[in-house]
Amino acid sequence: MWRAITRLSDVLNKVVLRFLTVLLMLMVIVINVQVFCRYVMNASLSWSEEVARYMFVWIVLLGASIGIKEWFHISVTFLVDRFPSKIRFAIDAVIKIMIAAFSVVLFYASCILVKAVSAQISAALGLPVPILYLCMPITSFLIFLHIVSSLADQLILKGKNEHNSEAEIIPTA
Repeated sequence: MWRAITRLSDVLNKVVLRFLTVLLMLMVIVINVQVFCRYVMNASLSWSEEVARYMFVWIVLLGASIGIKEWFHISVTFLVDRFPSKIRFAIDAVIKIMIAAFSVVLFYASCILVKAVSAQISAALGLPVPILYLCMPITSFLIFLHIVSSLADQLILKGKNEHNSEAEIIPTA
């Protein structure tokens, strides 16, 4: 079961990474078209700012889930590095449990928020506002899945696939 969760986490992470790549390219195109239209054609697009903002929010939030999966977020390990490895192992597990708990709370709160804005329509695009807010429950689910996968690797597989706290900043392919 734990291997299936880890596999699902890996597959969803790859899908999200590709989705974010396409979304970032589209955002750059939309912003460049807006700049071209504004300064060359002297006519602004009414929808471009809202589209770029929505894309940016999705990129940031889904990118946070990738950061959790790849363990790229900044952490201060000055004090923790001084402990013996068993205590570091326990501290790492507690941190992951706290992140999982936060993601559950975020999922619950964001579902309430999506329901609360379900009748609203965006100003420029005329799209339902929940489309923007839907990225929050999706991100919190992905964070929970990635943390559970990492915690399973750490606790059940005895750290065989545990991340390295001194990992290089350059991501691997």
